[in-house]
Amino acid sequence: MTDSLQVASELAKGHKTIMRDIRALIEKLKSENVTKEIAQYNFVLCTYINSKNREMAMHLITKEGF
Repeated sequence: MTDSLQVASELAKGHKTIMRDIRALIEKLKSENVTKEIAQYNFVLCTYINSKNREMAMHLITKEGF
């Protein structure tokens, strides 16, 4: 398991871009008749506290989701 922050770091992309791409992938999976539960299992929305002490969104990503 990994998370969207780690993916952004490894790919040298902004976290905002990775989050956008994950949301688009989830929508694509739903349109291809992949059940909502499967999409939600592979990409779990959660939060973290950033360096400015603000709560921000991120996704936990399973091996299957990556």
